[in-house]
Amino acid sequence: MSVKTRIHTLLVILWWKERTNMLTRRGLKDYFSTTGFIDLLPLALKLADKKGYGKNEIIEAICKVADKHKMYPPQHNRTAWFARVFQEKLDEARADILSFLF
Repeated sequence: MSVKTRIHTLLVILWWKERTNMLTRRGLKDYFSTTGFIDLLPLALKLADKKGYGKNEIIEAICKVADKHKMYPPQHNRTAWFARVFQEKLDEARADILSFLF
């Protein structure tokens, strides 16, 4: 392969990764805005990236958080409540997805 071909291939790969990342973020944004937690999307992405969770697990977790919010809304610190519940629901989401696959 020539250098020009390698550079072109690298640029196509980078473009595809950015496009995929943008679509993933847009999809998550829709879920978070629907559940009323759009302001906490950056925190959720940070928590999920820290533990290595994927898009499907994040979507499942935010739906579970919204369900818990209906039953047990936070009394004082909404952000701290969300962080704790979201981490708990990420673990549950991974377990649910894995049990469904196997």
